[in-house]
Amino acid sequence: SIVAAMTHRESIRPVVTSDLCSQDFDSVVLVVEDVSDASSFTPLFETLQEASQVNQKFSSDVHTLTCRSLPSKRLVVSFTGHLDQDIDDARRITEASTKGISQAIKIGSKRPLLLLGPLKTAKKLEHSWLEPSVSCLASLLGAFHALYVVSLRYFSKITFTTGLAWCLEEGLRVARDIGGSDPERMSAKNIVTYLQKELTEPVQMTDCPVDRGLYPLAAIVDRGNNERHRGHVVHLEYDGSTQSQIDPQQIVNLFLVGKGVTYDTGGSDLKVGGIMATMHRDKCGAAAVAGFFKILNLLKPKNLKVIIALKVSNPRLLTIATLTGHVGLCYGLGYTGIVCNGPAKELGEDYDYQFAGSLLGEMHEISTLRREDYDAHKTDEEYSDLLNSARLIGGKRSRGHQSPVAFMIIASGLDSHLKNTEKPLAYTHMDIASSNGPCPGIPTGTPILTLASRYILPEQMKWPNRKV
Repeated sequence: SIVAAMTHRESIRPVVTSDLCSQDFDSVVLVVEDVSDASSFTPLFETLQEASQVNQKFSSDVHTLTCRSLPSKRLVVSFTGHLDQDIDDARRITEASTKGISQAIKIGSKRPLLLLGPLKTAKKLEHSWLEPSVSCLASLLGAFHALYVVSLRYFSKITFTTGLAWCLEEGLRVARDIGGSDPERMSAKNIVTYLQKELTEPVQMTDCPVDRGLYPLAAIVDRGNNERHRGHVVHLEYDGSTQSQIDPQQIVNLFLVGKGVTYDTGGSDLKVGGIMATMHRDKCGAAAVAGFFKILNLLKPKNLKVIIALKVSNPRLLTIATLTGHVGLCYGLGYTGIVCNGPAKELGEDYDYQFAGSLLGEMHEISTLRREDYDAHKTDEEYSDLLNSARLIGGKRSRGHQSPVAFMIIASGLDSHLKNTEKPLAYTHMDIASSNGPCPGIPTGTPILTLASRYILPEQMKWPNRKV
């Protein structure tokens, strides 16, 4: 089978050095805000000054220079630009790293040395994403994104921060492997085989067929598939609380559901006009959940329980899906739409996720559920209880990424667990249709970094909290 021939290769393990002129590297990639910030890097500074004197626009974008002080003679400088504008965020750092490493690869570098210069803006602003540990991690993750290719892997001793970045990248790698691959290479059956190789203790994995009684809507979608493309329901569970004695009140009970449609044909409502071209990416929600479990597998956080059943008190429910084109029309490319029910809204779940993602360059916008979203799925017909798709108004679907959340709440029975009920349940939905990455191109793995930033990194290192 195709999956049997696939090679499971770990992400590149970074090599750490304090020697800027080490012979082990064949290029230096400098990520910096301004030329003046690089004055402490003596072997590079003269070259940078000379370039800035002949190019008035040198302090922007990416440049390749010949630096005779380096053994490789190759210097790539990638500028973040000034970071003190209202519109600036962590993406300035991650994108500069991605562009810099990509440029190094283009000029033939196989062992680039990533160098993050001091960010002078950090001294006068108190943005959480400019804290040294956060910006360093963001820079490493940006570099890893550029290095996601099937290529030679090398290994070495790594420091804490780079090791942490590698673990996060391993989760992103799993999400990209699954989410970006075609529906043959990553059919439902092949995804199960892939996960069985990737996920080990303490993650528990159970593979189930699509049970019509338990998953009626999934069964409707699955009924037209031939045997080779039959759907699977994968249950994953992680319980870090068993590793040590922890106060039960400190344990976060997280319940994740990821949409994993390997190729969305649209069913009987055909996707015409070329819309089906990217539908193998409709599994990116499930791919992100799988990638998050890969990180749990590696870092083993103790204060987190990620469960497959609502058998614990106060669970946090989260669905992740490449759901609607409307979220892109509403917020633009690269942004996730977050929608909370009442109990989650009261806890500030949407703002917590938004802040957590912003630290590492995953950007989210917050939408609000309104009564019109519930009304859009009501029906007066005697033949049906609920409309699964809101009716068009003037040929267009209004509130197109909010109302599907209302449908999921009603269809799942969560409407019996709202604010005014005996057992309210906090439920958040993330629509990643516009933030899962370009196609063709490399998937982003969103919202893996958001989940890691909120639930894992605070236990691993000093990590910023949202200021309320």
